Amino acid sequence: MKNNCSNCLGIYSFFGFRLPLIKKLEMIKKSGFDSTTLWWGDEIAFAEASKDDLPAIVRDKGLYLENIHVPYNDINKLFSPVVTERNNILNKYLGWIEDCALYNIPIMVMHVTDGSSLPEPGKYLHESFKKIVQTAEQFEINVAIENTERNDYINFLLNEFDSDYLVFCYDSSHAQLHCCETDILIKWNHRLATVHLSDNDGKKDRHWLPGKGIINWDKVCNNLTNYHGCLTLETFARVNTTAEKFLQQAYIQAEWIKNKIYN
Repeated sequence: MKNNCSNCLGIYSFFGFRLPLIKKLEMIKKSGFDSTTLWWGDEIAFAEASKDDLPAIVRDKGLYLENIHVPYNDINKLFSPVVTERNNILNKYLGWIEDCALYNIPIMVMHVTDGSSLPEPGKYLHESFKKIVQTAEQFEINVAIENTERNDYINFLLNEFDSDYLVFCYDSSHAQLHCCETDILIKWNHRLATVHLSDNDGKKDRHWLPGKGIINWDKVCNNLTNYHGCLTLETFARVNTTAEKFLQQAYIQAEWIKNKIYN
């Protein structure tokens, strides 16, 4: 599936306010954003509507549903030496890929690891992702693996599987905290399918608006000139403000990023 919202501006549907989802979607659209993303797979995500209805609700509000971000509870079991453990968690991911096909969602974003004290990536991870990639290819869904603490896992998988349907999700805040802002972006720019843009103070994953922290956005944006997917903010309000004001400022910062990349 191809992204049909080229260069559009998006923001994660949870942006730091506990409001009804429909209200948040209406506010996102009113603020000028074209697209959004959904967390997928737990009681919080499905509290207001079933997953059967959520994609239609997003689209009814005039927004493009760029991707779902699936949970990463027990993600490390994907490379467990215990077959039953590995298969139990693997089946959840395969099911979420099928959800994407069923609801016409082009991208599934997933983490590969949780934490940093982990073994080197190896055969068990390969076995799990062989099935993930096969399923992604079968249903023509892009599985975007996101950089977190262990970039060696991202490198391992993208080297092992040269598939059009195993792609890269660049998280600017994670890259700043666990790498050198753009190293992983430069390396896998040709596999880039989606982005999570936010800023931080160099200490924690703050999810600040771009330009409000220490990330070198000139450097990041210079390496996004060949990217034409959604420019999606994964940002949460951290100060005393209203949802309306936060979204207004978020849109201004999203446009600032877009202008840096394409002007």
